[in-house]
Amino acid sequence: MNLLTAITELISIFLFTTLFIFIARKAAKRVGLVDKPNYRKRHQGLIPLVGGISVFAGICFTFAIADYYIPHARLYLGCAGVLVLVGALDDRFDISVKIRAVIQAAIAVIMMMVGNLHLSSLGFIFGSWELVLGPFGFFLTLFAVWAAINAFNMV
Repeated sequence: MNLLTAITELISIFLFTTLFIFIARKAAKRVGLVDKPNYRKRHQGLIPLVGGISVFAGICFTFAIADYYIPHARLYLGCAGVLVLVGALDDRFDISVKIRAVIQAAIAVIMMMVGNLHLSSLGFIFGSWELVLGPFGFFLTLFAVWAAINAFNMV
């Protein structure tokens, strides 16, 4: 991919996502997907909660316009779609932390098992010998995916 193609793709993705935000804001207000001010929040009025949905739409758009192979694209989009749906439902109905944690763990396990995507080694982190994780790699992957999901959600 050359630089002009990459820049054109980035601009297209940015414009699509920005347009999607404006469309989704109106829909969010209609269905009650809004953040209301309370003792922990400083904003005034109802704020539409469409950031995650809009970013996901932008990612889907990227996969649609990309003319190069992206490994495990369908698996990634399916798992991310479930997380976005759970996030939207949580924003609207305040889903229990336990339920969200179980769903996040299930998504991580699905990605590991279906896509064979897990940490098997930390490479030569300590010098001349490879740190192979063995079965511990599955647990480390599960924790890393769960931590990444929650860290991204905190932003």
